[in-house]
This record gives sequence, C-alpha cells and structure tokens, in this order.
Amino acid sequence: MHQGANEESIKYKDTELFFRGAYNTRSHFKYLLDTKNFRNAEKVVLTGGSAGGISTGLWNNYVRSLLANPNALVAISDSGVFMNVVSPKSGVFYLDILLKSLYKLSNTHEKTPNDYCNRAKEGEEYKCLFLETLFGSVEGRMMIIHSQYDSAGIPLALGINCLKNGISGSTLSGCNSS
Repeated sequence: MHQGANEESIKYKDTELFFRGAYNTRSHFKYLLDTKNFRNAEKVVLTGGSAGGISTGLWNNYVRSLLANPNALVAISDSGVFMNVVSPKSGVFYLDILLKSLYKLSNTHEKTPNDYCNRAKEGEEYKCLFLETLFGSVEGRMMIIHSQYDSAGIPLALGINCLKNGISGSTLSGCNSS
C-alpha cells in the first residue's frame, strides 16, 4: 500500500524486514518534483490495482498538495475494495485483524498518508487501510474500477484457499459451492 514508517527493522525467521513505504513513496515524488517539473503537470493519473488501489486513495491528497493545479489529478483505484466480512470458516473479521496487525507493525513512526482519514478514525487509523473507510477523505476526483472478486480478497477476507494458478493468473477453478 506504499505506506508504513518504522525506523527499526523487524526480525522474522532470520529475516530482517523493513517497513518504509511512506519514505520511499515520498522520495519518488520528490524525484519527480526535482527532475520532471511535476508540480506544473497539466494532467496526472494516480492509479494502482489491488493493494495499490488502496494506496491510490491513501496518497491522493498528498499528490494533490504537490501540484500547482490540484485539479490536474485524477485518481483511479482498480480492485482496491477488500471485503471486510466475517469468514465463513472462522466466524471472525479476518481482514480487519490482519490490517490492524499490519498497521501496528508498519506504522510506528507516522500514520497513514491521508491526514483527514487519520483524524476521522483517531485511535483506529488502521481502518484507513480499507478503501470504503478512506473514500470519504479523498479530495478531488476518484474513480473506482472493481472486478467482482479480487484474487487476494478471497483468501485474505474469507479464509478460502481454493484459487488455482491459471494461464492469466489466479482462477476460481479450484472453488466449489462448499
């Protein structure tokens, strides 16, 4: 989701993990400002798919703040709405637990890039990682494109692991009505 700001690395199974997505994302925009006259761009499309669709909403207001004409920005979120529903297998909101844990792990030194959502969800800023929560805090124009199912959302939200790798990516061919 191109966010996260943890100054310290985290050890997990002999691997050192770094959560510095916010720092990296801002450095890319600084590069565009410094070398490509990004501030004066006449048209900017900010887009991403799946988790990148969420980052489109998270970073929209920040990118608008960099532009001389904020209305030059159009945000397009593709398949960034993840189903925050009760898992039929476990009976819990698995995705809610997952994103709350991810937020706690990765955002120790700053909150999400969307200050409006952070203020609206003070104490529960992790909820800004759900596009349906974040959407009301997005300034300007944002279009949402969404497939009926995001192949990441099925196992993450529902705990259903029936997806099979097909020629063009994951398919529902391993799923049945049960």
